[in-house]
Amino acid sequence: MINYKVNPELGIVVVAGGSGSRFGRGNKLLAKLAGVPVFIHSLKNFHGLCPPGNLVLVVKKSETAEFADAIRKYLPGVDVRIAYGGKTRMHSVMSGLSILPLTAKFVAVHDAARPLARSELLIPAYRAARRHGGAVVAKRMTDTVKQSNRKCIVIRTLDRSCIWQVETPQIFPLESLMAAYVRAFAKELELTDDSAVMEMAGQKPYLFEYKLPNLKITYPEDLKIAETYLDR
Repeated sequence: MINYKVNPELGIVVVAGGSGSRFGRGNKLLAKLAGVPVFIHSLKNFHGLCPPGNLVLVVKKSETAEFADAIRKYLPGVDVRIAYGGKTRMHSVMSGLSILPLTAKFVAVHDAARPLARSELLIPAYRAARRHGGAVVAKRMTDTVKQSNRKCIVIRTLDRSCIWQVETPQIFPLESLMAAYVRAFAKELELTDDSAVMEMAGQKPYLFEYKLPNLKITYPEDLKIAETYLDR
């Protein structure tokens, strides 16, 4: 692992406020992966990349104690600020953004359900964001992609060379991202990721290609897959 230095203008918001309904039992982010809760992996991998006070975890208010206890147990002494999640992902992200200090000029928003993301991903993506005014971690689509109607009948085959699978972290200037969120809320939009919020505001995010696994834990079986990668 490369030892990256602290980036004084970087803030990191790890979003852990989702319902995880497809997981089926309990909160998937509190499930154990390689002996520690899923969400701990992202905090462990990222906390040394930004100044103390610039790492935020967004959780459901009702689950604050469980997450705080896990942080004390598995990351003693690490400065993690906790924000409360809202009714949608957009509200949760905005809650996290709002408590970052003014010294944070760029913010990386990351889903806590992606425990394989490490500093070797975040820092090159952050550098790309500084060059391009923002960066979204993504993978090129390698499968053939079909568009269908609501009855599951194929309408057309899409050109996969121009189609990407978007992941996190997604990194943007903090001020610009917050302004974009304010505009999205004013229009009562429901958008699923930060790049969509920036697109709505007229931005054209840069796609940062990352070829290594960055699995999102969605189903219980994903824990075994993720553990295999961690063992490697």
